[in-house]
Amino acid sequence: MRNLVKSENEFNGYLNILSNISVPFIILDENYYINKVNDATIKMLQNIYMKENVKCFNEKVEKILWFIKDEILNYKSNESLDFSFSKEIQIGPVNWRFYGQFLNLENTFILLLNYHLEKNDCMKKALQLSSIVNSSEDSIIATTLEGKIISWNKASEKIYGYTERKMLGKEISALDIWGSKERLSELLDTISLGKEIKSHEVKILNKDNEEIFLSLSITPIKDHIGNIIGACSIGRNITENKKLNQELYNSEKKFRSIYEQSPIGIELFDANGQALAANKSFCDMFKIDHISDFKSDNFFESPFISEKAKSMVRNKKNSRITCKYNLKDRSNSQTNKSGIYYFDILTTPILNEQGELASILSQVEDITKIKNVEKKVRNFTNLSDDVFCILSFDGDFLEVSPGLQKVLGWRKSEFIYKNFRDFVHQEDIEYSIDCSINLLKTGRKVFRNRYICKDGSYKWIEWNSFVVKEDMLIYSIGRDITKRMEDEEELRKAKIAAEEANSSKSNFLANMSHEIRTPINGIMGMTDLTLMTELNEEQREYLNMVKTSSQHLLDLINDILDISKIESGKFNIDLVPFNLQEKINKIGKNFSLLASKKFIEVLYFIDPRLTDINIIGDPIRLSQILMNLLNNALKFTEKGSIILCVKKIESSKAKIRVQFSVSDTGIGIAEDKMNKLFKTFSQVDDSYTKKYGGTGLGLAISKQLANMMNGDMWVTSKKDEGSCFYFTAEFLTTNDSTDCTLDITELGPNINVDNYSKTILIVEDNEINQQFISTLLYKKGYNYLNAFNGIEALKILDNQVVDLILMDIQMPELNGLNTTKAIRDYEKLTKKHIPIIAMTAYAMVGDKEKFLNSGMDDYISKPIDFKTLYSLLKKHLD
Repeated sequence: MRNLVKSENEFNGYLNILSNISVPFIILDENYYINKVNDATIKMLQNIYMKENVKCFNEKVEKILWFIKDEILNYKSNESLDFSFSKEIQIGPVNWRFYGQFLNLENTFILLLNYHLEKNDCMKKALQLSSIVNSSEDSIIATTLEGKIISWNKASEKIYGYTERKMLGKEISALDIWGSKERLSELLDTISLGKEIKSHEVKILNKDNEEIFLSLSITPIKDHIGNIIGACSIGRNITENKKLNQELYNSEKKFRSIYEQSPIGIELFDANGQALAANKSFCDMFKIDHISDFKSDNFFESPFISEKAKSMVRNKKNSRITCKYNLKDRSNSQTNKSGIYYFDILTTPILNEQGELASILSQVEDITKIKNVEKKVRNFTNLSDDVFCILSFDGDFLEVSPGLQKVLGWRKSEFIYKNFRDFVHQEDIEYSIDCSINLLKTGRKVFRNRYICKDGSYKWIEWNSFVVKEDMLIYSIGRDITKRMEDEEELRKAKIAAEEANSSKSNFLANMSHEIRTPINGIMGMTDLTLMTELNEEQREYLNMVKTSSQHLLDLINDILDISKIESGKFNIDLVPFNLQEKINKIGKNFSLLASKKFIEVLYFIDPRLTDINIIGDPIRLSQILMNLLNNALKFTEKGSIILCVKKIESSKAKIRVQFSVSDTGIGIAEDKMNKLFKTFSQVDDSYTKKYGGTGLGLAISKQLANMMNGDMWVTSKKDEGSCFYFTAEFLTTNDSTDCTLDITELGPNINVDNYSKTILIVEDNEINQQFISTLLYKKGYNYLNAFNGIEALKILDNQVVDLILMDIQMPELNGLNTTKAIRDYEKLTKKHIPIIAMTAYAMVGDKEKFLNSGMDDYISKPIDFKTLYSLLKKHLD
């Protein structure tokens, strides 16, 4: 070296070479102060001092390199041109061997210093310590006192998510494990004073933003002479423990909440039966402030607990008992309710891991109210004349009330555990069994049957029964209705007698009508023929009077027959499609001709919302009501006008409600006479009868006809100021204005070729409806057959093959339901099914289900909507 390097400048040329081969070198001035070092020297000093920044510039060489102080002094005293040395020394737990050489260059000295570690016992321990650090599950991080990271083990990488290479040299504050910078400064100040920080819990977010809880312990790092040069942070991941502790805390909190807030009293005993604790509900139940106030605080010594219950607990079995206590309120209680209390007590033995009794848990429920209710119910059932029963699902009596003996004469012991079939009248057994089956299905049933009494007689009992499925029991209340049944039988007989009398009256009226009409028709016919001959004015006047009287007599007979039919329930409203505007216009024009003879003006108006639409109802009966009201108005009006108004007041998709009114400027009605209106054979005043005539039946018939159309009739009037009669009626809508005058071209020409192979049977007794449906089928290319009733339909099916049946419900001889039943019975033999679609003029709730349950496949309501019909045909024929 001496030959290679002759000056400092020349030596500087070799600095890069020396640095690349990691040879530490130190340049000293003539006073042996350090002027320059390379990177290898810095690294060596950091390893020796365990410190990242070692201050060595302008420092005495003996201060920094104290471990080779003697060698430096030797060189300084000899100033040999070529001085080298080798030295082994222990620094801390590690043995170091240094190889050095001094070079003297002009006024500068150069120290070349190489080293390596000796593998002695201390070194082995150091390596073991390093291995332990890297294999530890705890994060171990060493920092300088300024907070710069100088060591980072494998566990730190796992916990924080950052590698050693990434973190070495970074500030510890980047991890945010020590809180704010101020808090970090406080911790480092504490460490610099030689103090330790134990079990410091922190919460951090790792690289993946996962929340982690750590328990930190921070200790000082000292150098070889005891100076504090850094801090060692050991962090244990306690996240799982934290979660477990939180769950345990939540569970304990939940249990404590249940324990404290439970309405059930809870008492805990030790294995010897000594009471340990009780919740608030228990103390409130027994009217004590604390478990120590309870006079029977030992389970096994309590006089209130049976020996059987104590024995069961000793044998590690659950026990359930009902206890009765006579309790007095606490002195500070405001309720002041002393008396007898009942408690339901469930006691459970709690066993340890060895299966031995560890403690006893009692759950107590105050059932005093239940017991009191039971007592009241028992008193109620005992005092009642009704029979209260509890039966099994098989019909066996499990419990009966004392009312049994009052009603049937049987004692409880003679009735209990026997089946109801043993007491029911033979004629009622099958019906009673059916009711029982239905009861189990629906859960509730009211029915009646006859029960045999002990004396052999029978009584009618009405049963109100219901099922409690949880208990598998039937609860029934039976009431003696024998007297009611006898009264009902008397009423039934009286009703039959009245109906027979009414029928006789109707037959009599029908016969009398026939007998009277025959001579009247003769009188009127001969009168008309006579009026066609040559007569003088007096003769013609007399014959016209005969004709008018005959017409009044005929009208009277018609009114009486209408009243008779209505009262007997034989009066029917026919439902057919018609145009309301056309009907009103026709009535208005015809009546105007009659009114013109008295010079009375007739006006009629119809709601624009009712024009150009078709409805379904009885146009004949509607005309009868309107003409009756108009004729009355004309009869009692001498001058002025008569006005007919029609307006819509309510509508839905299926129905429309219309209000009609007829007002006049006639004589009016006195207020005290209004109550005579709408009564049969009743007129407002006899004097009117003399002047105006009439039977008093017209308004009564009109009001009842309005009622049959789901409407009503009323009047407003003042004497000498005229009257206004109102009535309402309900009609079915045709939705798209289809009736017998429907323009079939609206249906469109879309005919499916496949339809020509399909034959449809129309079973309908109304010729107009039959013609209408036939036209709809024809326009779609279907083949069709017609039958006017069920009997004709069955004959056709015997000889023809049809693909679908459109079945009317109400038909003479054999209706739609019975026809369907006959077809379905026959299909059981043929194994072939013909789709049947029900057709009916009403669409009431439950009708559709009734038709489908009878064997029909579908349902369409009248008036028939052709789109709906086509949709159903496609559905069942495709």
